[in-house]
Amino acid sequence: MPIVIFFRLFFAPFIFISVLWAITMSVFLDWMDSELFKRAGYPYSRYNFYDKLLDYYWYIFIIAYVLLKAVPLKGLFLYLFLLRSIGQGLYFLTKKHFFFFLFPNIFEPLFWIYVLTFLFPSLGLFFTYPNIMWLMLILLLIKLFNEYIIHIARVSVYNLVFFRKPTLWVEEKNSQNSD
Repeated sequence: MPIVIFFRLFFAPFIFISVLWAITMSVFLDWMDSELFKRAGYPYSRYNFYDKLLDYYWYIFIIAYVLLKAVPLKGLFLYLFLLRSIGQGLYFLTKKHFFFFLFPNIFEPLFWIYVLTFLFPSLGLFFTYPNIMWLMLILLLIKLFNEYIIHIARVSVYNLVFFRKPTLWVEEKNSQNSD
């Protein structure tokens, strides 16, 4: 799947040219890559290793954008980035998927909402207190469910959405990915 890896690497820096285009491509490629890897016969452990590295590469561009541009709530974004970084680091050290559930990715969807405030300025009210607290709670609940489906249940969201049936990765013999 070198082409998918190439495109995920290629489009991340576009965040500084067109943030909406970069987000769109990142979401699309990240959503599709698991199915492409699975259909190409890659084991889940290999796919997940590449996917998490590529996700983190994208997160670095997001946090760089946040820190270099006039983005409000820089401290909150930095905190959420560090939170997810801890989860990613613990996963790479232990290969335990539940760390993604314990340290959910709230950072990225909050950034998406921030970007949408450029397109629809009335959404800017989300970035005021106490609205940001409600937004964070809603994102936390959504992301905990999402992290559970992807990393603990290991259900292919792509097949679930498009074909109305979940597909699971074939477990490897002597897998060290058990939680």
